[in-house]
Amino acid sequence: MSITTWNRLEPVPRSSDMRPQLRAELADPLWSLSRQWQFGEFAGEDAGTPIDVTTTVEVAPVTRYHPGRPGGTAASRASDMDARHLPLEAVVEQRPVVGTMAGVRRRVDGGQHLLRLLAAAGASRAQRSRWVATFPLDLASTPIAHLVPHDPAGAAWLDAAVGRVPDGEAVAATLERLRDDGRPDDLPDELEVPARQLDRIVAAADRWLTWWRADVDEPATDAGGDAWETRRLEYAFAVQARLSDGDVVLHADDYGGGRLDWFEFEADHRQSLGGAGADGRTLVRHAVPTPAYYGGMPADRFWEFEPTTVRFGATTVARTDLTHLLLDEFALGYGTDWFVVPVTLPTGSVAAVRELRVRDVFGVETTIAPTDRDGHGWRMYATSTRLGAAPRVAGLLHLPAVAPAGQEGPAIEEVAWFRDELANLVWAVEERTPGILGGAVERREARRRGLVPGTSQRLDVDVPDIDLVYRLHTAIPEDWHPLVPVVPRGADVGALELELRTVERVDADGMVHASAPLGHLLSLETPLRVAAEEVGREGRRTRLHWQLARAADGTYHSWLSHRVGVGRGEGSSDLAFDVSRPPRTGLR
Repeated sequence: MSITTWNRLEPVPRSSDMRPQLRAELADPLWSLSRQWQFGEFAGEDAGTPIDVTTTVEVAPVTRYHPGRPGGTAASRASDMDARHLPLEAVVEQRPVVGTMAGVRRRVDGGQHLLRLLAAAGASRAQRSRWVATFPLDLASTPIAHLVPHDPAGAAWLDAAVGRVPDGEAVAATLERLRDDGRPDDLPDELEVPARQLDRIVAAADRWLTWWRADVDEPATDAGGDAWETRRLEYAFAVQARLSDGDVVLHADDYGGGRLDWFEFEADHRQSLGGAGADGRTLVRHAVPTPAYYGGMPADRFWEFEPTTVRFGATTVARTDLTHLLLDEFALGYGTDWFVVPVTLPTGSVAAVRELRVRDVFGVETTIAPTDRDGHGWRMYATSTRLGAAPRVAGLLHLPAVAPAGQEGPAIEEVAWFRDELANLVWAVEERTPGILGGAVERREARRRGLVPGTSQRLDVDVPDIDLVYRLHTAIPEDWHPLVPVVPRGADVGALELELRTVERVDADGMVHASAPLGHLLSLETPLRVAAEEVGREGRRTRLHWQLARAADGTYHSWLSHRVGVGRGEGSSDLAFDVSRPPRTGLR
């Protein structure tokens, strides 16, 4: 039996002050030679400098997309995708626009744009009026009466638009049906289009329909749903690529919106999204390896001036900060041992490095094996694997087809989620809600301006001989909505969900009403439930934004998307029951 150990000889400093050593004062030539010997500049290695690297990479395009977490019917819910025509963020993040206030604004804007195109095509005022009468702006399916007190300017604007512009959504439905039936020239008889103007009017309508289709991206009704999971307050989806050794499914189960990148995914092989797929192709690339550098990197030689970007001598690290110490040790001792070999890959693909051969100046070729041969080691930029996944899906490089850059509009809806330990509730506070004009309405500002009733309960009658007023409970603002903990049916012991409830309020005239959410995220039509662990002590904040980006083919795409961020911690509603307060004193 024997024990093999390795020891590393290092000079022991006589003082804790490193400034004299870092100045590298020159004493005599022999001292200079000794310092070079200490730094290993005279040590020779039995190795040659690499001059050529041959990289064999198998590349497969991502061809399938599945909204939500794949289940037993993953193959039927998944659909084909082409990364060249649509950014992956637009596919994942898009939220429904039809039936929302953003959809109402789009219907009006679409009708206005149609009238402009018809006027440019030579349609008279009377002809344009017939389009308005044939496709009237009907808002019966989108009730807005509850929004009027919060957005009076938007209500006046919408009232002015009714009867003056056609409904863009109704026009698009009619033109789509005519085009699908192969009768794009067969416009409704009510429009009374003259024969001499028919070609120009049809061409204008066709241009308008093309614009309408490309204006907003939203989930298709027959695409198996969307990727947003209200229960988790995040996006979940999966994509698939087909390599020579089988399908690879990349899962993204907790994407909060924003910048989508490779580290959001986990690779697995035990589930397939179906589809024919496209087989991968093998790329063989030759390149000259380049040493890896970073800002402030220590010089290779001792007598070389170094930049002042990073000062390792001034590093102050505690002995318990092991991660920082390991990083400094790696940068100082092994920072010059890394080489970079570039390989150009197409976007929207999955790549697997099959072989890496290095040839040095002596003509010796060496095959470099992966550092994690068993699939459990450390890799730079490699996609993580799920527990129990086969080693063949370890170390894959995923380059998602995301938008290189985009523009984000202001938040048109914002909800703050936080815990109230004293009330044993979770509150969802609508700080911003969509207005009728498509913008945002600040709920607190609306209360301050008196557009909606206040929240303080006061005694209306003047009774000077009483000292206290009894209340069943204190007042809660109209935009605060409680979520109570419930036990889901058939769940494990200890599992909790948060269910959205309403608060009944008593008006000044004695009528009882329940305040409903005004935004799109909080819905009372179906019991909204959120997993209890999703709203921790730090809270959550969800926002709704318009996004604009360009795809790889240069086309523009816009969509509605959620953004999920960290909240501001716990809060308190001061909710109390059976309380007595002085008269004419607000209870909040």
